[in-house]
Amino acid sequence: MPGEMQWPILDLSKINSLYHLLYQGLGADTSDFQSVKDSPLMPNGQTKGEAETAIRNAIIKFEQEFMGRGPTDVKAFIHRDIVLVRLKGVLTPAERQLAKNSEGVDMVKRMRQNLIAQGREKLCSQIAAITGTEVTGLFTDIETHISERIIVFTLEQDLDLNFR
Repeated sequence: MPGEMQWPILDLSKINSLYHLLYQGLGADTSDFQSVKDSPLMPNGQTKGEAETAIRNAIIKFEQEFMGRGPTDVKAFIHRDIVLVRLKGVLTPAERQLAKNSEGVDMVKRMRQNLIAQGREKLCSQIAAITGTEVTGLFTDIETHISERIIVFTLEQDLDLNFR
């Protein structure tokens, strides 16, 4: 489509840098930092970084197809039995106008919750296919003032066990 944003595929060096910054920000010891390209594989043959990138791309595609437009930025993180996805720039211009008062904020949140509920099965099956384990829960909220959404998936298995 004309004017549609093209999403770049992240390369391993960018993913490694992101991991390193994330671990440093969490106060973790990075002296034994392992690069994504050398990390153990997920059950389906992907590294953790590749799985996070696949999740990011699946969320972008879901948002574009199911919600009508994609976010401006998406980051996905796998930690133990949780997948955390942060989406920036998720509101449409109409939603931004609605969110200027408390009634509009409630309306935007309800509408977005309903849309996620309708697409829940598809979204959870995509995450399960990428991670190799069943999704046991999906939680989401949107902060209209900064146009950000958080999606949290809880998984049946601890994926960090694959990386030790």
